[in-house]
Amino acid sequence: MEPIGGPSLTHPAVFLDRDGVLNKRRFPVLRKPKDLVMLSDAADAAARLSQAGFVLCIVTNQEFVGRGYLAYADHMELMRLVTTAIENAGGKVAGAYAALDPSNAKPRPDMILQAAREHDIDLARSYMVGDNAKDMLAGTRAGCTNVLVDPRFRTWLQSAHKHAAHVARDLPAAAEWILTRPQAISDHNK
Repeated sequence: MEPIGGPSLTHPAVFLDRDGVLNKRRFPVLRKPKDLVMLSDAADAAARLSQAGFVLCIVTNQEFVGRGYLAYADHMELMRLVTTAIENAGGKVAGAYAALDPSNAKPRPDMILQAAREHDIDLARSYMVGDNAKDMLAGTRAGCTNVLVDPRFRTWLQSAHKHAAHVARDLPAAAEWILTRPQAISDHNK
């Protein structure tokens, strides 16, 4: 039975991990906004996905906030800076989700599922782009197609690539692959 008002409209999305996908990963943790370095062309690539019609959401584990290693205000400023970089490139970030506590962190799909509810996202037509096994497992558990970026030795040890439909060197290459998928072209040009 259709809901009143006709069929519900759902949208494909791209879920982006933050550290290692959008910005340079710092070890053990990116603590200060002044240390944020966006990866080359990452904001432009995210903007291209948004402009193509994908709902764009950032989903990131930030357990160091809950553990007291990263101030909440600094975390919020980092999220604002990353979102602003994408928006300045012409994209729209529908939502930014952060797991501050291990109980809802990836590989659990909680952030992805929350975003899907809030933005009418069709998870079967959506992509999770991340740089480690936790990202890939969260995408799989949510029913997304996974794209692994920046495949370093660590990710191969984790066997992250086994949970990915595609492995790309960086977000621009991942975006190019996503945008060439037949469903992406047909869904977004309607």
